[in-house]
Amino acid sequence: MLKSDFYAIISIVTTNTNRGYTDNAIAQLPNSALLLLWAGMTFGFAVAYWIISLISPDHGPTIAITVPPFERFFDSLYFSIMTATSVGFGDIVPQGFSKILTSIQAIASLSTFAILVTKLVSQKQEHFTENLYRLSNEESAHTILDEFHLVRQDIDILLTHLTHAHQLSDPEWHDFDVAIARVQAAFLDIPKLYDEEGLVTLSERRENLLVEGAVRTFIRIQQFFHALRAHTVNLPPNSIRNVDAFLTQSKKLVDLWENSISKNNQSSLEDLRQVVHHIEEHLRKG
Repeated sequence: MLKSDFYAIISIVTTNTNRGYTDNAIAQLPNSALLLLWAGMTFGFAVAYWIISLISPDHGPTIAITVPPFERFFDSLYFSIMTATSVGFGDIVPQGFSKILTSIQAIASLSTFAILVTKLVSQKQEHFTENLYRLSNEESAHTILDEFHLVRQDIDILLTHLTHAHQLSDPEWHDFDVAIARVQAAFLDIPKLYDEEGLVTLSERRENLLVEGAVRTFIRIQQFFHALRAHTVNLPPNSIRNVDAFLTQSKKLVDLWENSISKNNQSSLEDLRQVVHHIEEHLRKG
């Protein structure tokens, strides 16, 4: 991880000369690389302070020149860390040329640290937003499943009436049209569960339930058409138009769904496509 982060930083330094582009590239670095960059600058400035204190003490931080050079390096590192973190206890202060280095380090280190903090906060917000949208999607999927269930119940009631009376009354045909409109509306809401940018993803388990719910609902509609043929009952013209429009739209939605659905649920979606085709055949024969 550290090796790849190091190469990422070196790539930015050596290949990007435009300041705006460089700032944007630094912002795109992973968090570990930003920490490495911050630590690298802190250590680099410490070496610079140490060298200045050895060559020209009057232009370096106020480090005692009586201590050995090795200990002076640790004092320089300490001063660099205090500068990078903007603590500044005041026991060591810059003088001469080191004031310029201190100013540059303070700006560079605080900017890098600010980018890191901003990214951490942004990632937390994105995670929260993603979870919020996912919960909303899960609730929407649950609502669609409930609607499919209610439509199947309505079709079952109509099948019971058809079995006993061998025909349907005008109010019952109206109930059938309402059931078709409801399943159509529920089916229209499915593409909304998928986000083009991938922010919101429907869980595979919930997706599987959704496909199975759609298949069962369409099979129930297919059984209704079987019952109509068995009792030689014809659809009213208005219902024919409604079902025809519903099937045309359903085929388009299945094709659209195929582009977003997970591979494991592709076979179930193909089952749904076949059921839609069978209902369409029943409608034509009727």
